[in-house]
Amino acid sequence: MFLGVLRFSKMTKFVNYLRAHLFAVLVFLLLLVFIPVVIYLQFGGKTPAPQSQTPVINSHPIPVPSDFNQSYDNFSQLSPGKSDLNAVEKINGPAVSTTKKGAETYLYYQTPSSDYQNTVVLKNGLLYYSLENVFGGYRGNYSDYTAAYGQPNLHLYNKDSSLSEWYIFLTQGLGTEVSGNDILQVLYFVPQAKNVFIQGIAAELGLTTASPENEGPNEPLGD
Repeated sequence: MFLGVLRFSKMTKFVNYLRAHLFAVLVFLLLLVFIPVVIYLQFGGKTPAPQSQTPVINSHPIPVPSDFNQSYDNFSQLSPGKSDLNAVEKINGPAVSTTKKGAETYLYYQTPSSDYQNTVVLKNGLLYYSLENVFGGYRGNYSDYTAAYGQPNLHLYNKDSSLSEWYIFLTQGLGTEVSGNDILQVLYFVPQAKNVFIQGIAAELGLTTASPENEGPNEPLGD
């Protein structure tokens, strides 16, 4: 009899405890059910895929500043003969248009002027040369280049214009279109021999050793 009373007393206390903490007990039970459901819905019972190691490439062309005296691209950071398409796009973003000619891919980039585009040329997947239009003094003057690299190896002309001249530094892989002392364009290319440059990049850009004024051949500077 006494044991029955004792058991009843304990049961009564347990029931009273449950009543006093009913809300907490219900919350606990709901969490036990709710958390596994959320985890399943979130991951679908599958192992998350590993993160891609592919370099992030800009999905839109990099905005070009309207200030003509401000440097607007990073062509000088590219390495002719080494940079591939991923490197070009990582530094300058995707081109506004692209064309292919045999082993060469031409990427065209906008400039502050709607009349001009910059050009990047990949040959067999690697940077062959790039041509940058310059609108201000941010690439220095022609005298800065001769002070740094000495006299150029080639003195070339545009076939259809006598308003500017080209000076080519073959060892450094640099070319400058010059009017007076001002830089109009900078050419970055894989360093190469004089005859290779004349027959390849120079011919493609419409450059010649003959001055438009006298139609005679201009004597190239030293190798």
